[in-house]
Amino acid sequence: MPANQLHSSWSVSPWVKGKGIGQNHLRVFSEGSTQNSNPLFNLGTHSQGTDGSVDVFIRGNPGTINHVRSLGLAFDDEGHMITWTESDNVIALYIDGVKDDIELPEEGVAPLVAPEQTCVMNTTTIGGIRRAAATHQWTGVIDEVAMWERQLTPEEVMEVFTEGVPQANTIITLNLRHFSSERPKVSKGDSVILHWDVTGGDETVTQETSVEILEDVGPGWTLFDDFERWEPDSNIVHVSEKDGNKVISASSGQGMTQTELGSFATTGAESRSFFFQVYLEPDGSGIFTNIGITNKGIRFVGDTNAGLGGFLNISRDEGADNGVLTVGPFDSNNELDSTLKSSIWYKIWLMLRATISIRFPSTFKEMAKPPVLRWSPTPRVIAGTFRTMCSSS
Repeated sequence: MPANQLHSSWSVSPWVKGKGIGQNHLRVFSEGSTQNSNPLFNLGTHSQGTDGSVDVFIRGNPGTINHVRSLGLAFDDEGHMITWTESDNVIALYIDGVKDDIELPEEGVAPLVAPEQTCVMNTTTIGGIRRAAATHQWTGVIDEVAMWERQLTPEEVMEVFTEGVPQANTIITLNLRHFSSERPKVSKGDSVILHWDVTGGDETVTQETSVEILEDVGPGWTLFDDFERWEPDSNIVHVSEKDGNKVISASSGQGMTQTELGSFATTGAESRSFFFQVYLEPDGSGIFTNIGITNKGIRFVGDTNAGLGGFLNISRDEGADNGVLTVGPFDSNNELDSTLKSSIWYKIWLMLRATISIRFPSTFKEMAKPPVLRWSPTPRVIAGTFRTMCSSS
């Protein structure tokens, strides 16, 4: 994988159960690139969220299959098997083993990455899109996702629907493709999670990774990231150097970057203190930046402006010297606003606690929904805001 990068003939077949109405422009299967946002293969929900059809969006070089939708329904809150088959210029979409009458182009799909391009497709995602950032996550159930290195026949698709995915009867060699640690550095005494990806192929069963142990972190604190090995997932946000340290900074334009909390995430009403430093360059450039911790699914830049459960905003008018640190949502108590002068390093602490908001269910389906986790302040402040401590050095 990705199939669109490595194979001219292939098939994919996920089972899905969930709604399409109200879940517009989301994905159940996608392939893309972290190097270039253009090549994209998507199977998902109606782009307007008006019905339960399967929306096919494929963007390559050249040509686009632009939100062509199935006649049959797969997102009606019942279980359905979606199957896509492809072989050069022969493509087909099936729902529950039956070929759909969707209007797909007769010329099929051109290679999504042209030979002269330097980028490659390097992500295969179930339940969303993974390019520069993880986006377009669908809420529902996905099961028994199977892929083949060839195009299935209509008879084979129906057999998979009625009999299930064929079980392999041979033992294949292992290929340890990737081995890494959750974080490149940890405080002494902390634990770290290791990840590895194993697939079939040529036998490769050894990989190496390293974790640096930090001795000088204060008691009760742990390092989240110092950006020494950080790889940005945005064209706007990048790593630079300031006063001998690696920092993240942003160029002009709209963009976002995010990183998963991993083992730092909370599942209940736990408290956290989050510390970071901020420096405003004395160039008079306009700034509008939100910083927050949330379990909200982030798809687009606009998703970072609301519904995060509270966040910090750093802003500065174009041509001004000083900026303002405030709390969001923006109707919060402005008495917590602080002036940030340029050319000064500011140390900022956020004291947070996670709270669970539970709705009283009216139906059995509502009972199956997980509680909503949002970051809110310590009990000493108004809900939806942060208590901040700001000092300069």
